[in-house]
Amino acid sequence: MGRCRYITFTYKSTPDSQTNLDFGNFNKPKGQAFAYLPNSGVLAGQCWFNVQNHSENLYPENGNYGRHTFTNESGHSLGLSHPGEYNAKEGVKITYLFDARYKENSRQFSVMSHWPENATGAYFQKLYAAGSLD
Repeated sequence: MGRCRYITFTYKSTPDSQTNLDFGNFNKPKGQAFAYLPNSGVLAGQCWFNVQNHSENLYPENGNYGRHTFTNESGHSLGLSHPGEYNAKEGVKITYLFDARYKENSRQFSVMSHWPENATGAYFQKLYAAGSLD
């Protein structure tokens, strides 16, 4: 965790620089959410959230999975990836036991992880950790 603690962002402007993040909902029987990475052309920076079977995506409040989904997909739209080589897909079950490549791969350490903090021994009880993860 200390390796990622001191991050500095530097603003660099060019005459044609522009950034947009777009958020939208969709209604489909399957799928939780998805986002386009910054290098995705005209779709870059778009985040889409399924609200048909995921009411938590419509109301992403502190402590619910919709808030995590919103934060995670926003991270993808900014160019962040998962802490391991995995991705949630329809019909493919990923698990901490078989898909985590290092033991700190949980939301205890990164909002980009698909696994809850208790996979690595923490239990936040919907409270804040050292850094806010909800």
